[in-house]
Amino acid sequence: MIGLRPHLNRLLLGLGVSLISMGPLEARAAEDLPGVVQVEGGSAWSGLLVDAEWEVVVRGDDGAERRIPKHSIQRLEGGDPVLWAEMAIARWLSNSGGERDAIRESIRSHESLTPEQLVEAAQRPPRRAPIESGRSVRPVRIRGTELDTDYVLVVPPGYDPTRAWPLWISMHGTGGRGADCAQFLQSLANERGFLLACPTEHPNQHGKGWGYSDAERDLTVSVLDDVKRTFHVDTDKVYLNGWSRGGHASYDVADHYPGLFAGINPVIGAPQSRYFGLLRNLSVMGITIVNGALDDSLLVFAARQGVETLRKHVSATVEYDEDPDRGHVLFLDRMPGVAAYLLERSRDPEPDEILLAGYDSRYARLAWLRLDAFDDEAYSPGKPVRVKGIRDSWSDERKLGGFQKAVFGSTAWAKATRQDDRFTVKSEGVTRLAIRVPVSYGGSKKIRIKANKKTVFNEVVERDVSFLLADLDAHRDRRQLYWNEIVVDVR
Repeated sequence: MIGLRPHLNRLLLGLGVSLISMGPLEARAAEDLPGVVQVEGGSAWSGLLVDAEWEVVVRGDDGAERRIPKHSIQRLEGGDPVLWAEMAIARWLSNSGGERDAIRESIRSHESLTPEQLVEAAQRPPRRAPIESGRSVRPVRIRGTELDTDYVLVVPPGYDPTRAWPLWISMHGTGGRGADCAQFLQSLANERGFLLACPTEHPNQHGKGWGYSDAERDLTVSVLDDVKRTFHVDTDKVYLNGWSRGGHASYDVADHYPGLFAGINPVIGAPQSRYFGLLRNLSVMGITIVNGALDDSLLVFAARQGVETLRKHVSATVEYDEDPDRGHVLFLDRMPGVAAYLLERSRDPEPDEILLAGYDSRYARLAWLRLDAFDDEAYSPGKPVRVKGIRDSWSDERKLGGFQKAVFGSTAWAKATRQDDRFTVKSEGVTRLAIRVPVSYGGSKKIRIKANKKTVFNEVVERDVSFLLADLDAHRDRRQLYWNEIVVDVR
């Protein structure tokens, strides 16, 4: 039992809860009450804000314990500014109402909180409650829509919320469900010790195959976000795999959201020719592919073309396993080797060099680089593209290869490197891009950006607490934090 200072005999509770005065109080962290906040050494914290998932247990003069759930504790005196900021950020992330502005302003105006302390607090792993291992079905809403579906979650034995855990997201084939993937991989998750999430496509898409839509891609991201809200996920060790429809999806989701994944494993799938230029985005991750040579000939051809493009033009790390004696089968016997390959891969949260292609600013983001606008002549899906020398006499494979080559060559891209405070960019088809300033750069700093051999920015960039909080809220990635971003014209 840890006592509060005698004169601190009351807690002011927010969100419409009445003032409670209980005389001298004692607070404790009870092992049987997950997520309870412990009051340290008789001190408290100025402007303390508690995440909606946390609780405080207080004991009054009558000896009775009172649990105070899902509310903020405000305006206690003294204390540790980093711990205060950690809890304020937790409250900021969990609050979706009008209190957000007040929380943000309290962080911005905190007199004893330095920028370095704020970053330390933001980088601390989220406090998560212990959860029993096993398998469950969890509802999920696809972000930005009113579409609801579910996913199967497998929590391995020995799950400990005090350490970060790898997360493997697996996508089913046409007409399947998340439970299929869970059945394929649950024993492997238990044995190798990773969280496993297996989404089921929304009913309006069921049985139609992968449709390359925003909502389908965002289902995967929504599942990732939902798991991160409850579990301690290692965001540098998130993996994506799938079978058939899910194999196509593995390419599609990863090349649209390349900053989220450390590795992918498409099985009996292939990259979509309309998005062949986005294969550049896979250069940052490990790729292990499994196909059967006896599968549909165009699928196998597209997969081989994708591997050749990744190796020749993108310098990606690719393992390609094509079984000469099998076709469109599950290849479950390959999964232990796939797991060994993927789990060795980790994302670099702050790469010094980035290759990024895109056609839509919504997707074209990787670490500190974002493509913001594109030339009218640059390729976008559905736009006609000229295939040089094409003839009716060409085989289907040759026509497809010509189209893929044309798409790859006309897709907008940028290659950016950083060295200290200097960023150098070479681009084609991009008219505007943004460089984000990592928190590792410390205080106000003069940043120089040279794009296509021209200096386009050479000014001091200030630290912006509101930008840091908004970006953390949008992406929930404590391993990638930024003070600001610089938008420049690169025409």
